[in-house]
Amino acid sequence: MTKKRSKKPKSKIPRLGTQACEEYFSSYLRLDSFFNWVLWMAGSMDSMAETAHKALLEVEEDPRKKREMEEQFASREGMVGVLKKNRQVLLEIVLVRHVENYLNYLSGVLFEIFRQRPETLRSSEQVALSDVLSHSSLDQFIHAEAEKRVNRLSYSSFGELSDYFLERFSLQLFPEDEKSLVIEAIEIRNISVHNRCIVNERFCNRTGMDPKKIGKRKELFIDTLNQVVPILFAGVRALDKNARRKLKLKGKRFGELNP
Repeated sequence: MTKKRSKKPKSKIPRLGTQACEEYFSSYLRLDSFFNWVLWMAGSMDSMAETAHKALLEVEEDPRKKREMEEQFASREGMVGVLKKNRQVLLEIVLVRHVENYLNYLSGVLFEIFRQRPETLRSSEQVALSDVLSHSSLDQFIHAEAEKRVNRLSYSSFGELSDYFLERFSLQLFPEDEKSLVIEAIEIRNISVHNRCIVNERFCNRTGMDPKKIGKRKELFIDTLNQVVPILFAGVRALDKNARRKLKLKGKRFGELNP
C-alpha cells in the first residue's frame, strides 16, 4: 500500500472560481497532504529502523546474538505492516472526507447560484407573507430562502441532485460513464458512516451490487481512491467553470491554497 500513492489528478487546481470552489480545493489539498504524509511516515520509520538494525549488527561480535537480532528483525511487523493491517480504516476515512468535501461543494455552489441569481429560486411553491415580512430587506429574504432550498436539496440522492442541476441550470455534474463510480463512492460514504461499511439493501439498490453481498464488508483498496478522487476533482473544476459561464456567476482569484 505504501508503494502506491494516491494518483494525482491530471488537471491542475484552478486559480479562479467561486467561493465554494476555493473551499473545495483548499480542503482537497489538506486531505491529499495528510494521506501522503501517513504513507511517507510509515515508510520513513521502517527505513530508519532498518538503518539502526544494520548499524547494530556491524558492532555486534557474538555470532549467536547476531543471529537472534536478525531473526527478531525479520519477524517484526513494521509500520508498513501495521498500515496494511489497518488499510480499510485509513481508506474509509480518506474516501469519506473526499466525498463529503465534494457534497459540501455542491451545497456551496447551489447557495452561490441562488444568492447571485435570485430568479433561479422561482418555483410553484407559495411563500407566507409573514416569512417575507420577517426580514428587514429583500437581500436578507433571498439569503434565507437560498439557505432553506440548499438544506432541502442536501437530503436528496445524488441522482436527484444531478437531475436538478441538469433540468434547472443545464449543468451536467459528470459524464454518464463516470456517474456509476461517483454514486458508488457516495454510497460507500453512507455505509461507512452509518453501517460500519457493511453492505445493505439500499447500497445494492443504488449501485447495482449483487444482493448476495448484503451483510458483508465493502473492502476498499488504494485503487478505489485512484479512481474516485480524480473524477471528483475534475467534476468540481468543470462544473464551476460551466456554472460561471452559463449563469454569469462572479468568480474570485484564489488566495494561497496551503494544505
